[in-house]
Amino acid sequence: MKSIIETSNLCKSYASEGQQMHILKNIDLKIYEGQFTVIMGPSGSGKSTLLYMLSGMDSVTSGTVSICGELLRKQNDKETARFRQETTGLIFQQMNLLSHMTCLENICTAGYLKKGRSRRKTHEEARDLLERIGIPELSGRLPSQMSGGQQQRCAIARALINHPKILFADEPTGSLNSSSGKEILELLYSMSRTGQDILIVTHDIKAALMADRILYLKDGKIEGELNLAPYEEKSAAAREKQLIGWLSGMGW
Repeated sequence: MKSIIETSNLCKSYASEGQQMHILKNIDLKIYEGQFTVIMGPSGSGKSTLLYMLSGMDSVTSGTVSICGELLRKQNDKETARFRQETTGLIFQQMNLLSHMTCLENICTAGYLKKGRSRRKTHEEARDLLERIGIPELSGRLPSQMSGGQQQRCAIARALINHPKILFADEPTGSLNSSSGKEILELLYSMSRTGQDILIVTHDIKAALMADRILYLKDGKIEGELNLAPYEEKSAAAREKQLIGWLSGMGW
C-alpha cells in the first residue's frame, strides 16, 4: 500500500512560562493512500497539533514530515503555502466561513488561489461542488442564513475546490447536532470511497466507526492502531462494540 504522508522522529514543543512543553514525541507514522484514517485520543494528547503538522499548517520542532514524497521542512514559508494550497484541504470544527460572503463566494475565494484557472472556471467548479455535496440551492445564502450542517457542507466544498490530494478534518462534527453530524460523516465517507483520501481528528465514536484505520494518540505518542474492514451500516452495532472495547483497552 502506497503511503501519502510519512513522519520520522516527529516532535513538537512549546516554551511556556520558562519551561519546554513537549506536545508530540518522536512520532514515526505513515498514512496510506485510499484510506479513511481517524486519529483519536484524550483531550490534550496532541491530536490537533499532529493534524496541523501533517497538513503543513504548523512547523515541526524536530523530525520530518513528507506529503506525497515532498519533504516539508526543506521548503520556505512561501513554498509550503503553495504546496499546501495544491495538495491539502482543511475542514475545521468552527467552519470559519466569511460572514459577509455567500456560500458560493466563500468557495470561490479559496478557489482563486489556484494559479492558471480562470474566475469563470472557478465559479463552474464551485457550483459543481455544491451539486455534489447536496446544497446547490444555498449558493446565494450568507452563513447566517444556513444551519450548522449546511455551513459545514459549504466548508467542505471550500476545502475541495483546489482538488486536494488529502483532506484533513479537525473535529468536523464537533459543533453539530447528531442529525447534522451523521449527514456530514456520511458525506465524508462517500467521498473516501470514491478516491478522496481523508484524515480526521475526532473524539466522536460515530465518526471513528467509518474509518479504515484508527490511530490512538496519548501523551504525545501513538499508543495503538486498529484496522477495520470496510464500513457497512448493517454491522455498525458490532463494529461499535469492537471499537469501544479497543478504546477501553487504550485507556479511553
